[in-house]
Amino acid sequence: MDANSSHAASFQMDHSTESGRVVEYGLHCGRWSDISDYQLDTIIRGYTSRHGVTTGQSYIIGYVRSLGYLVQWDRVRAAINRVDPENTASRWAVVITRRVYSVPWPNSSWHIDGHHSLIRWGFVIHGCIDGFSRIITFLKCSTNNRSDTIMSYFEDAISQYGLPSRVRGDHGGENVLVAQFMTQERGGGRGSFIAGPSTRNQRIERLWRDVFRCVCSLFYGVFYALEEGGYLHTSNDIEMFVLHFIFAPRINLALSEFCSASNLRPVRTEHNWSPNRLWVNGMINRHYVDPALNEPTPSDLEYYGNDPEGPASLEEHGSVEVSDIVSPLDEDEFAEFAQFVNPQTESESYGIDIFIRALEFIRTIRQRNI
Repeated sequence: MDANSSHAASFQMDHSTESGRVVEYGLHCGRWSDISDYQLDTIIRGYTSRHGVTTGQSYIIGYVRSLGYLVQWDRVRAAINRVDPENTASRWAVVITRRVYSVPWPNSSWHIDGHHSLIRWGFVIHGCIDGFSRIITFLKCSTNNRSDTIMSYFEDAISQYGLPSRVRGDHGGENVLVAQFMTQERGGGRGSFIAGPSTRNQRIERLWRDVFRCVCSLFYGVFYALEEGGYLHTSNDIEMFVLHFIFAPRINLALSEFCSASNLRPVRTEHNWSPNRLWVNGMINRHYVDPALNEPTPSDLEYYGNDPEGPASLEEHGSVEVSDIVSPLDEDEFAEFAQFVNPQTESESYGIDIFIRALEFIRTIRQRNI
């Protein structure tokens, strides 16, 4: 079945009707985008400059798709080889095994969790994934681990994707507001929020392994390099304030790009459909009916949405405390600092140069006002 026939079948229209609409609206249905090798190289070079060189081919393809380009796999492989020939071989060696997972529909079960590989520096990654489609519903970096922060992310996600029937998370206090909300909206005694150990939440553990490889490992190395160079001490509030000011936006940009790439990447075990397409098709197949309506309560709630052969958690979960970093600047000083320092300035050293300049500037401000 070709792409157009597949689309027509998904929306329950015949192929001639779809073709007629294409002509009527002057749409272009060419298979591949018209993009030069130079443009493709520039896009991929920019992506790897922000994410490092360990991100997988499927994520790079997903990122290119998120920009509106449909490009052949062999062209993407060739572009990566031109941009980064030395690391290509090691990148293809990274394989994530996908195993059977069973929930009936999109929004049947969401998995929510925190990722703590950057906790030493006061950064926590909060994420949520739809178990059926693998679509990432939110993925954000915070400098706190408060329940109201996670709840705000969750509310944004349900405004975009709808309210899930159930959510699986751990017992941490940061999830308490989400748990209360789900019980209020979906009812008690049915597993609206399934709290349990991370060993029952393998679906999102797969995501965390990719997040670390494609995003966090880069910043992990950068922060240790700053410490080893004598520029950063975790006990120094000024240096930690500058670190958060510079890198929280940079991490969130990297996560946003990763999320776009992940939701549009081909999934090998799902006929190379993307999570986004799996979610849309699943919603169409159940006619957009609320997944909780007339849905029986599973007899094994403890294991509902569990992937017994999935990867085990790499972290010790539980309540994670993140200390608040108070700004050392008054209102006028902060305004001057914010005007001078743009965290998103392009950097050839993954933000290290921006951090050092910002630290020097803030010390100048404080010395001047003594």
